[in-house]
Amino acid sequence: ADYGVIAVQTAYLKTHYTIEYMTALLSASKNETEKVAFYIADCRTLGINVLPPDINTSGWDFTIEDCEGKCSEIRFGLGGVKGVGGSALESILEARMRDDQGVQKEEKQPYLDLWDFTGRVDLRRVNKGVLEALVQCGAMDSLHDPRAIGRDRALAAIDAAIELGKRASADRASGQTDLFGLLL
Repeated sequence: ADYGVIAVQTAYLKTHYTIEYMTALLSASKNETEKVAFYIADCRTLGINVLPPDINTSGWDFTIEDCEGKCSEIRFGLGGVKGVGGSALESILEARMRDDQGVQKEEKQPYLDLWDFTGRVDLRRVNKGVLEALVQCGAMDSLHDPRAIGRDRALAAIDAAIELGKRASADRASGQTDLFGLLL
């Protein structure tokens, strides 16, 4: 009888709160690739668009994003990306709330490009493997035009971006600024 009650409640939620139900289902099984693929296919049959992960808009879990009109879409959560651990994800989400000088802001500060990203995150927690996973899954596509630059060129630029990011964080830690920073 208890299983029957749960089945009816689940069917009610899926029918009347479809997008919320599917978002919760995807978030609950984000570490199980087969289930995520199955639920994304289920979303497509229900007419729900699942957007790829995005470094500027994705949260830890899957989230609901409003699109133009009355529709809503599900944004893939960064916690569901293979190769991105919890510590790295915390650093990415924390750095989104700071500007390039490390000043805490009230609103999200979107990353402008790969170099801005590596200059703001803690590179002790966000290593090369994490960056490669984010580029390969398309989470960094909003930082450049993927048709013009391509993911392969973004992957090739990771080493240089990490070095530049390490230099920027060392300068910030020592209180140094560059000549052009003084002009702003």
